[in-house]
Amino acid sequence: MKRCLRSPIALALAAVLCLGMCAPALAGEDGADARALYDQGMDAWDAGDMTAALELMKEAAELGDADAQYAVGYMYGEGVGVEQDYAAAEEYFLQAAEQGNAYGEIALAIMYLFGENGECDYAKALEWARKAAEQGDPDGQEFVGEFYEKGYGVVDADLAQAAEWYEKAAAQGQTEAAYRLGMLYEYGSGVEQDEARADALYEQAYENIMAMGDEMSTTDMWILGVFYGTGRCVEEDPARAVELYTASVEGGNKVAPFLLGYMYLEGEDVEKDEEKALELFATGAERKDPDAMAALGYMYATGTGTELDYDLARQCFEQAADMGSATAIANLGEMYEKGEGVDADMDAAIELYEKAAALGEERAQAWLDAHEEDSGQ
Repeated sequence: MKRCLRSPIALALAAVLCLGMCAPALAGEDGADARALYDQGMDAWDAGDMTAALELMKEAAELGDADAQYAVGYMYGEGVGVEQDYAAAEEYFLQAAEQGNAYGEIALAIMYLFGENGECDYAKALEWARKAAEQGDPDGQEFVGEFYEKGYGVVDADLAQAAEWYEKAAAQGQTEAAYRLGMLYEYGSGVEQDEARADALYEQAYENIMAMGDEMSTTDMWILGVFYGTGRCVEEDPARAVELYTASVEGGNKVAPFLLGYMYLEGEDVEKDEEKALELFATGAERKDPDAMAALGYMYATGTGTELDYDLARQCFEQAADMGSATAIANLGEMYEKGEGVDADMDAAIELYEKAAALGEERAQAWLDAHEEDSGQ
């Protein structure tokens, strides 16, 4: 089976934390005091005095204000007004989440998904995302939809369920959900193919992004980059797509490095540069994007842009496979089939190909069809 990369249209998770209020105020005198301190903290934030903002938010958090607990967690997580400290961020996010604060729940889900305070814990990530989703939070609904689209090694991929969660989030104006749901309708994945519905969802995502103006998130940037790269909703402009992907990468987005790296690898509308592609895939892998991890494994497995290194390739594929990457699972299957960096093991290869095929990996299914007798199908 020929080893290859996924198309950049199959996109990974990216999330941006933002300050907001979503929990009811505490009752009684402490609640009033906490809310007053929180408001003062927001005033200090708006005035650019992050040190004062942090101190006021901490006081409010100690009095039990969930919004303040989330805000302090955000400041520690992003290094705003204080040295970045993921352990402290997790502690405050947990305090907020345990009070039902959806922002805290989503923040915890992101931390656990990407291992920002240690090892990735996909089960915990899904647990907290689902809590937010079940409260009707659109970001939580989009997050759960992605779990069902990709699996992340925790649930079986179920595109029909993914579509249901995306539908809920898109109905509330969640941009990424509208985009991802549009993809499902365009290709008939988990839903009946409906190009008109796909176009309407892409247009919704585009209008949401345009409404953000200069406040576009890094996620908005790469989605808009896809639109410019494919001519959806706008006149095709590959140069603008590269600009947007680059800005998203520089802003710390986890998805964009794969998208931009793929362009450099294939020489799509940019000068082919395998070393640049390798660098971008490595950046995405560091940010825990499974597509970038799988792509980096491909580079090592084929000696593209770097020296051939089956051991590093296997490590990358295994990490991506643990996050549910069908491409990585299939590529691991190929390594066991051919004995590349591992002892040849046809039983292990077949098992991996079957797992990848169950996730919709067409190359794996084609191999199984061609080797029906070997696989026992």
